[in-house]
Amino acid sequence: MSNHLRQVWFNEPIKDSPAVKLIHLAYEKVERIILSFTIDLSRSGNSYLDPSRPIKINGTIVQIPELQRDSYSLTFVERKEIDVTNLLKYSPTGEDNTIEVYFKSNQKLWSKKQTGKLSLVFTIYFPKEEAPKKQESVSIKFMFCIFCRREIPDFSKFCCHCGAKQEGGGREIKTCTVDQESLPQNARYCRKCGSAQPT
Repeated sequence: MSNHLRQVWFNEPIKDSPAVKLIHLAYEKVERIILSFTIDLSRSGNSYLDPSRPIKINGTIVQIPELQRDSYSLTFVERKEIDVTNLLKYSPTGEDNTIEVYFKSNQKLWSKKQTGKLSLVFTIYFPKEEAPKKQESVSIKFMFCIFCRREIPDFSKFCCHCGAKQEGGGREIKTCTVDQESLPQNARYCRKCGSAQPT
């Protein structure tokens, strides 16, 4: 199974809640999409990930397993392997998706100081491509033209080489005694090696 990493935030400074990004996903088929993120709000003081709605994808809250509720534990949060396949939209022509990360901060609105840093990535897994089915080999039977003695497809009404009408003959064959070449039953010499053939 192949995969593709789609970085949304890469250790980027964040200031106001929510941090919002719009991503466009254009894929034919997706097996699953996994979310991993790290948010560090420890340097700002009294800022922490909002436990009631930490991350939203297209308006739906992402359920984060074992997320602590106290503000101290939520100043630095790192999680991996969160399945969000059903929350994201994609199509061959592309679909827009809104990603929001909510945090609580006591920082003044006019402050230019960053609240923290955020990294968030989607790992998109694609279904294993099926190997193209091998075409079954069709065995074509041949007969020999009763006039020019060349091979033509079995049950031909006319020879594709000399154009002569076939009257049902030429289907019986024999094998060259020297190189095993298939020959018309009435051939006197092998067309490949030239050796004389028993009649």
